Amino acid sequence: MAVLDKLLGHETIFAGPEPIAPTMRIFDSVHYIYQSHAVRFGLPIIYRMLQLRIQKIIKKINPDVIHAHDIFCVMLAVDSGYPFVYDDHEYWSKEYMCDVNGRQLFKRIMYPYFSSIWLKRESYIADRAPVITVSDPIADYYKDIGGECFVIPNYPSQHEIDSATFSEKVNDLTTVFIGKTTKRFCSYRDEANFVDFFKKINKPLVCIGKTIHTPSDRVRFTGHIPHMNVFAETSKYHVGVVPWRAHTYHRFCSLNKVYSYAHCGTIVVVTSLFTNVIKEFQGKCRVVNKYEDMNDVLNEMEGNMDGTVSECEENMKFARKNFIFEKYEDTLKEAYKNV
Repeated sequence: MAVLDKLLGHETIFAGPEPIAPTMRIFDSVHYIYQSHAVRFGLPIIYRMLQLRIQKIIKKINPDVIHAHDIFCVMLAVDSGYPFVYDDHEYWSKEYMCDVNGRQLFKRIMYPYFSSIWLKRESYIADRAPVITVSDPIADYYKDIGGECFVIPNYPSQHEIDSATFSEKVNDLTTVFIGKTTKRFCSYRDEANFVDFFKKINKPLVCIGKTIHTPSDRVRFTGHIPHMNVFAETSKYHVGVVPWRAHTYHRFCSLNKVYSYAHCGTIVVVTSLFTNVIKEFQGKCRVVNKYEDMNDVLNEMEGNMDGTVSECEENMKFARKNFIFEKYEDTLKEAYKNV
């Protein structure tokens, strides 16, 4: 979002936890503030300490607008008394309820409670400030509770694309996944057995990100690689997949990885509940009910590599025209006008 702010000619200042040097260069100055889970859940003494520190920084900066990026920071913005917008990428109340599952006792007990807190906060915030979010289904929720909501999808920036290096395709049809393949379980990011499935069907797969799995002749893991290098690696391959089992939360998602896949000239494969993503791709992605159905899709592509390469090229052109973050500069202007 800071990219759009800079395009609008604004001075941009970051205050928050864990600044990562490469991504912080866009800001004119950075204020690091440690934010523990105790703060996130509003434990009085610790929250008050952070609140006083934030207020001191805000008064020194004297901003025209505070751009609050999560459900925790926005309450600090409310307390500051300064004008603010709330940038809700996650739809916190729904996300927490959707991650209640039978495998983890803590989530079964505490997440419904947390969700009820976020639900109250969302209603409170929507009545006081504009909300920016990433998809139409989340925007519809805020409009239903009386808020004014603006949609800015989670697309790569033009600067990212212009700065990226893109590679030539490998010869054999290969699938790529950007994301962790670890034991940490999240209901709506359930990729259990995905890697084993590719080993079973004996088709090439490359996973970019941390993993607990061991490689095989056909399945390779890069480990973590720097963000800008992801474009060079991903663009070598033909199919970009989101391997999570279908979940009701997926209809709210705007996944940066699928738009990055398209910019890298891959054919995107998602499950049928990613309705927002499917709509944005306008028929240019492949839809399966579950990732086990991918074998038929991959066989079809493998049987017509000339057509597959041509489709990859068309997807890249489509992404360059449509999936660019800066296209929403006017939307951000409108949101700020409504502060």
